[in-house]
Amino acid sequence: MFEHPANNYRNYRAKYFAIANKHGFKTAYYILEKDKDQFNMDSRDYAGLLGELIFFEKHIDDMDLNPTLDYGDHCDFRGIFNDGQARFDVTTNLDYKILEDYEPFQKKGKPYYIALIDTSNKKVERIVDINIPFCPKCGGRLINTAIIENIKYTKQGTPTQTERIIKICSNDLSHNQNYESFEYFISSIGDEIEFLYEQYGDFNPGELNKQLLDLPRKHGINNALFFSKKIDDKIHACAQEVYKTTSKDGDGFWETKLFWTTDLVDKTYPNGFGELL
Repeated sequence: MFEHPANNYRNYRAKYFAIANKHGFKTAYYILEKDKDQFNMDSRDYAGLLGELIFFEKHIDDMDLNPTLDYGDHCDFRGIFNDGQARFDVTTNLDYKILEDYEPFQKKGKPYYIALIDTSNKKVERIVDINIPFCPKCGGRLINTAIIENIKYTKQGTPTQTERIIKICSNDLSHNQNYESFEYFISSIGDEIEFLYEQYGDFNPGELNKQLLDLPRKHGINNALFFSKKIDDKIHACAQEVYKTTSKDGDGFWETKLFWTTDLVDKTYPNGFGELL
C-alpha cells in the first residue's frame, strides 16, 4: 500500500524541521537537497518544503514561529506579527492562492498572512496581509479603494480635484461605504503616459515600453502608500475615472476602473464597474 502524498509531505516536513532544530538549518537544507535527488521528489513539494524552511529560519525568533499540522486550515505556522497572534500560509507562488480559502477561519477572528518566498535567493520576498474586513450585510469583502477623480473646473476656471476613499463591497456595490475624501492635485495615468512619451518616445522606445508596463504598479503603490498614511488604514486598490467609448461616433459612458490592486484582490472583483462609483 502506498503512502498518501499529503502524508509524505507532512513526514518530510516534520523531518526537516526536527533536523533544523537539532542540527541547524544548514544541515536541514543539505538533507532536503539530498532527498530531492534520492527520492525523485515532486518539484512542487520540494519548492514548498524549501519555502517553509526559509521562512522558519528567517523568522523563527522575531515572529516566535511554531510549525502547525496544517490539517486543511491553510496554516503552516503560528506566531506573532503586527503586535498580535497570527497564522501564516507559506507559498512560492501567489497564483495558487485565493482569498475565499481563508474566509471560514478569518470569520472566526483568526488573522492570516501569506508569506511569499523567493527560493532562488533564499529570502522572504514579502508578507501579504489578507485581513480585509467583511461586509456586515452580505459577507463580501470591504476593499479600501482610492478613487483618483479627474481634474474639473469651476465656472470661474479654477481647477479642482477630489480623491475619495471608498470601502467597495466585492459582492454588492450598493453596500459600498464612503470612507473619507481629500483634495490634492494628483496626476492621472493619462498624464503620466504623456510625460513618459515626452521623456523617452523619440529616442528610447525600449525604455518607454518598460516604463509604460510598470506605470500602473508604480502609480498605484505611490497612491496607496500616500492615502494609507492619511487614513491610518491599508489601501487595497486604486481606481480612476475613464471614458469608455461604445460607438464609432464617440458615444459612451464614464466609469470607475481599477488600475492597481494589492495581492489577491484582483481575483476578488473586476477592474471595471460599468459606472462611476
